Amino acid sequence: MRRNIDYYLEEWKIRSSRKPLIIRGARQVGKTWSVEALSKSFAHVIRIDFEAERDAVVIFRDNRIERIIQELTLFTGIPAIDGLTLIFLDECQLCPEVLRSLRYFYEKRPGLHVIAAGSLLDIALNEMRYPMPVGRVEFLYMYPLNYNEFLSALGKDHLRQFIENYRVQDVEVSPAIHNQLLDLLRLYYFIGGMPEAVNAYARSEDLLTIQRIQTELVTSLQNDIAKYTEKKDQLHLLNVFSYVAQNTGRKIKYSNIDGHVRSSVLKSAVNYLEQARIIHKISHSHGDGIPLSAQEKPEHFKAAFLDVGLSNRICGLDLVQTPDILAIREGMLAEQFAAQELAAANWSFEDRKLYYWIRQSKNSNAEVDFLFSAGNNVIPLEIKSGKVGTLKSLHLFMALKKSSQIAVRCSLDIPSLVEANHQITIEKVKTIAKYTLLNLPLYMISQVKRIVKEIAGQEGAL
Repeated sequence: MRRNIDYYLEEWKIRSSRKPLIIRGARQVGKTWSVEALSKSFAHVIRIDFEAERDAVVIFRDNRIERIIQELTLFTGIPAIDGLTLIFLDECQLCPEVLRSLRYFYEKRPGLHVIAAGSLLDIALNEMRYPMPVGRVEFLYMYPLNYNEFLSALGKDHLRQFIENYRVQDVEVSPAIHNQLLDLLRLYYFIGGMPEAVNAYARSEDLLTIQRIQTELVTSLQNDIAKYTEKKDQLHLLNVFSYVAQNTGRKIKYSNIDGHVRSSVLKSAVNYLEQARIIHKISHSHGDGIPLSAQEKPEHFKAAFLDVGLSNRICGLDLVQTPDILAIREGMLAEQFAAQELAAANWSFEDRKLYYWIRQSKNSNAEVDFLFSAGNNVIPLEIKSGKVGTLKSLHLFMALKKSSQIAVRCSLDIPSLVEANHQITIEKVKTIAKYTLLNLPLYMISQVKRIVKEIAGQEGAL
């Protein structure tokens, strides 16, 4: 199963300016899988899994790098040779001293290839007593398989290539291709992007097996919470865990999670799960310009879960009976899918936050599901679970901000470009929202920034 991150790992291996690499991502998203695929191109591999080999922790008791390398060689019986040996240090949340030692690998043994990974690395990095060696390490970020990777895993690279090369100005999508891609999108909603589940479906197409695997993965994530946190915090973490899975896209109010618990306690639980990469926070931004983080109001946020398949499993949906999940949770599924795709659409070396826009007033509220930047402009993105739906909030945003001439709606409809021209009333004043509306099917959301830039380049809209 080839992942997008594999290309970055291969480039990292041959790059002369290479630094020790830290791979960050939730449990079971495929970090070890991809590193093991890379390891096949090395003559020697020293792999330490700190969860299975607790005795190895003592090797990193100080920063004398030549002693560390010598003990790694003695511990594993594998030589450490510059250019020929990969040192893979896995489950490093159990030995955060590894992260501190990486700078010394870079400074004193730059010829060795060194990768550190773990399911709770962000928490370990946050809690380190020593500063992170900025400039002496590099990061890659990993997520569940996105929809395009899912297509490749099922042997449908031709459809993936169609999506990744699609130009809305030049190509019409035939109903036959469109419907096939929608069917596969619904399948992705069932299976999700966790590698073990996708790989099992590619081999057997047995939904009962997928359901068992998803249940085991959910239990594994919950066990991590029990294993690595204090008992007094576990109930609150599990409550937030379940709440986000069942309420993707809804603004988080701590009182809705548990009205009997202080908001500061639940806020800490949310932050922990975000650092563990089990949930994605989607923060409110005013959207007046870039960077969107400069316009952020972090106290107003929504959240999405790690994976749509696991989210459905937590909600108790039975894959064997193949319910019409689009009818049961259609809005949440569409927004959960969109959040996953947008998070994974960045370069693997970038960890960008997700944003949305909300306007609250006495007479009416408005919300745009996502904001992203393209060039120097802010682009609003609305998610619709069907083929139709009103765009009042999108019109309002475009009338108020006037920061771009392009807006995007993702739905189950075919791609199109239309000129929107709507009169709206803002605080009793009539104004016109005039802009180009890009309609994209949900299965193309990973390409939204590229397609917007192509349109803008032709029309001078950005």
